[in-house]
Order: sequence, then structure tokens, then C-alpha cells
Amino acid sequence: MVGIAFVIGLVCGILVTWWAVRARRSGQARGDQHRTHAEAADRLAELATLTGGLAHEIRNPLSTLKVNLQLLSEDWRGADEAAESDLCRRSLSKIETLRGEADRLQEILDDFLRYIGRQELQPTRADLNDLVDDLLVFFRPQATAQKVQVRATLCAEPLTCNVDVAKFKQALLNLFVNAQQAMPDGGELMIRTSADAESRACIEVIDTGCGIAPDEMGRIFEPYFSTKREGTGLGLPTARRILRAHGGMIDAHAEPGRGTSFTLRLPLASGQERD
Repeated sequence: MVGIAFVIGLVCGILVTWWAVRARRSGQARGDQHRTHAEAADRLAELATLTGGLAHEIRNPLSTLKVNLQLLSEDWRGADEAAESDLCRRSLSKIETLRGEADRLQEILDDFLRYIGRQELQPTRADLNDLVDDLLVFFRPQATAQKVQVRATLCAEPLTCNVDVAKFKQALLNLFVNAQQAMPDGGELMIRTSADAESRACIEVIDTGCGIAPDEMGRIFEPYFSTKREGTGLGLPTARRILRAHGGMIDAHAEPGRGTSFTLRLPLASGQERD
């Protein structure tokens, strides 16, 4: 199963490299300054179609594999109850390992499809304070189970923005999960919302984890780059894509051994601008 995941990553890496080389050659021939947004969008759409098709083709047999592993696990559990044998226990342990790897591969595929998907937004006016509060209701139990204490300080005034609520929550959740993974022994996760002087809503996500080394900071938004063993390397790139699709931005600051902070900035909706 690890081999399958490696092959997927390798193929996707080849496709990304192929697209980058094509773009570079085109830029050299015509001049980067003359390359239109339409050309770049066409190439990205072509890449998304190729890689998305590959991922979907892999997902079908993977689903069949997971179902059959579940059935096999149930059969062996029945055999283990009927006869206490080392063979049953060893076999069941191997099946559970395979199921775990299948789940891991499913997670990689799901993250990949979310990352390459077209960001077709369905924006509505929403108060980011309410959005953050709703998401924390969902996330807090998970954080508590990992000994992570969540502290939220929300702006006293509404922060109304035009957002695709589902996609924006996904971007925030990616950051929350990233912070939790940076604190495997527990810690503190702080969420702050505010408005800046440039009529933008700000959300800060701060953890007290291991931080990020200076030589790695420039790569944290690269697809498949991860400093965590369990990370897919697509959470932060996906969050940045979602923010950019909303006309926003995301910045990061880290101190090794002390923690990491991410700041999301999003334009306030018309009528909500600060003086």
C-alpha cells in the first residue's frame, strides 16, 4: 500500500513537472510578461483533468479493496473468538495494518482532489466570527482528545465578508489540524479575529508547537512538502488556494521550538469597511 501511494505521488510529480517545463518553455519563447492569464488557466485546467482522472481511477479499486478488507477482518475476528490461535491474531494484525494504509491512501486522494479542484465559489455574506465559532464547536472535542487547549478571542464587532462558507471552513480546518499535528504532546491553540486598517478581516491561528525551521519556511505552501510524518503536504497549499480565490491572502511566521502563527486576511464586504 505504501508502494501504491509512492507511485501516485511519483506520477503526480511527473505531471506537475511536465506542466512546469511547458510553462517555462512557453515563457522563454514569448516572454513571461506576455503570457496571458488565459493561457495559464488553460494549462492548469489541462493538468487538473489529467491528474483528477488518474485519482478517480485509483479511487474505485481502492474502495473495493477497503470493503473486502473490512469483510476479511470480520471473518478473522470470528475465527479468533472461536479459536485462540497465534495465526489468527497475527493475520488480524496484518489486516488492520492494511486497512490503516488503505485509509491513509484514501485521505491522500481526497486531499489531492480538493487541491486540484476548480475553486468555483458560491459566496454569501457571513460574519467570520460566527463562522469561526461554528467550526470550533466541531473541532474542540478532537483537540481536547489530543491534549490541545483551544482559546478563542473574537472581535467584538461583526466581520462580514463574502465567502463560500464550506470552502472557507475547509481552509480554516486545514490550519487547525496543521496546528494540532504540530503539538503531538499537547499545547495551546489560539484563534483571534480582528479588522485591520486596510478594511480587511483578519484571523490568526497560533500554536505552541515545534515551530518551523527557517530554511523550511519558504516551502510550507508547496504541494506535498510536509515537516510532519502524518501530513499529506496538501493542507496548507489548499488553504492558500481557497484564500486567494476569495481575494484574500495568508502569511506565516514561526519560531523553532516556540510555535507557528498563520494570519488570514480577507476583504470586508461592502458597507463593512473600517475608517
